[in-house]
Amino acid sequence: MKKIYFRNLCFLTNKKLKNNSDILFVLPGLASRAEEYDYFFKIKKRNFQILILDFFFFKNLSNTTGIDYLLNISRQISIFLKSKNIKKFDFYVHSMSSIIPILLFKFFVKKRKLSNFINNEGNLVPSDCSFITQKTISYDHFFFKNDGYSNLIKKTKSANNEEIKYWSTNLHDFDANNFYNFCKSTYFWSNKINLLFYFKFFFKKKIYLYGEKSKNPIVLKKLFGCKMMQINNSNHFSHIYNKSFYNRSLLKLLI
Repeated sequence: MKKIYFRNLCFLTNKKLKNNSDILFVLPGLASRAEEYDYFFKIKKRNFQILILDFFFFKNLSNTTGIDYLLNISRQISIFLKSKNIKKFDFYVHSMSSIIPILLFKFFVKKRKLSNFINNEGNLVPSDCSFITQKTISYDHFFFKNDGYSNLIKKTKSANNEEIKYWSTNLHDFDANNFYNFCKSTYFWSNKINLLFYFKFFFKKKIYLYGEKSKNPIVLKKLFGCKMMQINNSNHFSHIYNKSFYNRSLLKLLI
């Protein structure tokens, strides 16, 4: 496995970046490790390369305030696309990261072509923020960084849900300040613009994936007419607990 560093971005990949490659950007959810997706590298397709964004690399922003994290990442990806002369690319996103391609195309790369937008339970409506995100930013930033985050780790570690327990191990290694700022940015854009509208009408080739046990009926109803796919017997972290689905279906979704 190789790493590509560009400004404040770090991508995991499995080979040297080539100018003529078709790129699949994989953007993990909040406090999810890039390594959770390394089995995507087994996908065999000619002239095809996967770049997995590593959010844990953002520790160098931990003392920076006033930065809109998701907008900042979108801007940096746009510069990366231009500097590497990447013409054709797809996105697979999870959770909060669904906002990044929307901001990217709304503000920075309107003339570039996105082939596929695979959205795995990404934030599209304000109610998607009702669990962790809204709760996090309800606290004072200083309090959350020094006390609230450690309390969150304890609660997730003792949860009955195995997926939440697994996530707690990621939280332990994730920067508390970054966690807060990602939540702040996610909440802001979820209420600032109509993300669902942009997802439905900005992108021609798109699909919304959702777990059988974690589906949001509000989102599914509003996505009527869009291509959707249920991942059976799965929750929010289907990429970890249902790898067989992605091994079997991801390449088909990109055609």
